Amino acid sequence: MKILAWMVAAAMAVVVGSCGGGKNDAYFNPYRDTVMMIDGKAFGWDDQYPIGGFYLWGNDTIFDDHTMYLDSISPTRYSVNLIGKRRIFDITESECIKQMKAFNRPLEGFERYSNQYTHSQMARNGIDTITLSYTFLVDYPERDMPQSEAVRQWIISMFDAYVDLPWEPDVDLNTLYKIHKDKAIRYKGSPFDLDSLGRFAANNYFVSALDNDDPWHTMIEIVDLRTRVNNGRYLTYRDYTYSYEGGNHGYYAEDLVSFDLKNSLPIDNEYLFRPESLDQVKLCLLEVMAKDKKFSYGYEGMSTPQDVLEVFGSLENGKKIPLALEDFALPQGGLTPEGVVFSYAPYAIDCYAAGAYHFTVPYRKLEPYFTPIAHDLIFNDALHR
Repeated sequence: MKILAWMVAAAMAVVVGSCGGGKNDAYFNPYRDTVMMIDGKAFGWDDQYPIGGFYLWGNDTIFDDHTMYLDSISPTRYSVNLIGKRRIFDITESECIKQMKAFNRPLEGFERYSNQYTHSQMARNGIDTITLSYTFLVDYPERDMPQSEAVRQWIISMFDAYVDLPWEPDVDLNTLYKIHKDKAIRYKGSPFDLDSLGRFAANNYFVSALDNDDPWHTMIEIVDLRTRVNNGRYLTYRDYTYSYEGGNHGYYAEDLVSFDLKNSLPIDNEYLFRPESLDQVKLCLLEVMAKDKKFSYGYEGMSTPQDVLEVFGSLENGKKIPLALEDFALPQGGLTPEGVVFSYAPYAIDCYAAGAYHFTVPYRKLEPYFTPIAHDLIFNDALHR
């Protein structure tokens, strides 16, 4: 009975704590009040400002995904939603904790590698110390997985895009710092050496951060790539990046990125949609946005794409001018079983506290606008219709 009491209290901690309540056993966190203490054990979300947090269950970390959304739907049941992945758990079930931990693991055929790299040095003023931290997490395909080499090269290409400084193995940071930023950078190590790739990305982040005219005393970068979908035809990752360079909080972005396993090709909007159909794709997205509860909150009567374009519009002589459809930015789409997911980072739509936005457009709406290669890949499965 005591274990069941802990479980019920843990679910209630999500409701009570997140409202800023929490007398008795509740622990107040200045950033998120969601942890409840029972007999020395912690339950709930423990925020580790400014870099995210962890969901604790009896002091054990159950979830550590920065993009996790948890919602209580009854005293013993709650929904865990990751972008591209969701499930409802009943905490009275005997296998609940085991199922929770499995939910957060990499997909079958992948292994998770994580490491944190740090660097400290004296600031240019000769007084302050600058401390840099780079966290690297990636779900990598195992060697015997089909298309393993192609997927690994695709992952490497994403890290290449994060940095813009020349790099060679075994070059110290001081030497790197003196190199002029005039070359594209590419990883030259083994695609199966995860620590080498991590150090590659970390060193170049450090150099880029130190190149700032007035670097903050503590700077943090997180790159987190986790598997979401692998149906044998396409592979989808959740791509989360976080950067803190001073101030009250950092900046983050989270979206889905996909890879065509059949043709060994990255999936972007050029892959997905016929060029002449982009305006129609935008209208499909705007229709979904207009009906999204989070996006439409506070906008009474919002129901059409034009209503959404007015939100993104401007004021001219006191009159609201809607954004032109051609000027509406279409984010890169990622594939899920339900449809194409388009994501917006904080500030792209609303304030930082509102978080990122994710809109799923069903495949059936987009079917007329797909390229032949995308149509063949997606509609190979009749369920997507």
